[in-house]
Amino acid sequence: MLRAFEESWYLALYFRFKDQSVNAAKWQAELPGQWSPPIGELVAFAKDRGVPEPTMGKDYGRLSELTHPTKSAAFNSVTLCGARLQIAAAISEMAEECKNEEERFPDALYRLVWVMLDGDERFIPLHISKRDLPQSAKYVDLDKHA
Repeated sequence: MLRAFEESWYLALYFRFKDQSVNAAKWQAELPGQWSPPIGELVAFAKDRGVPEPTMGKDYGRLSELTHPTKSAAFNSVTLCGARLQIAAAISEMAEECKNEEERFPDALYRLVWVMLDGDERFIPLHISKRDLPQSAKYVDLDKHA
């Protein structure tokens, strides 16, 4: 689920750029090859905005690693099977991973709130303010990121 969210967030960020209206229209029309934005451009944008080491590529890679036929995905599958068989070590590993993933939800929501509120001049204006999203802003502790 987080991987799907991550991909959706990248698209939302990419399609907010004024110069991406043609690509956004192609995506909306479900034309082939429009589902994946260039991560490198998004990383460059984040660096330009003052984020010294954006984690976009690393985050996406980590989430992708678990869904493709890799060694990590195989270990993940073995852990899932072990937990279903009530193997204590697998249950423990699952609990730790669930905790790690739960800690990513506020960050994921922050990214969504941020992309809606950011007023960069290169973005299409959305006319949404923090006042329009009080629960979300509070949940992600928007003030500490400002």
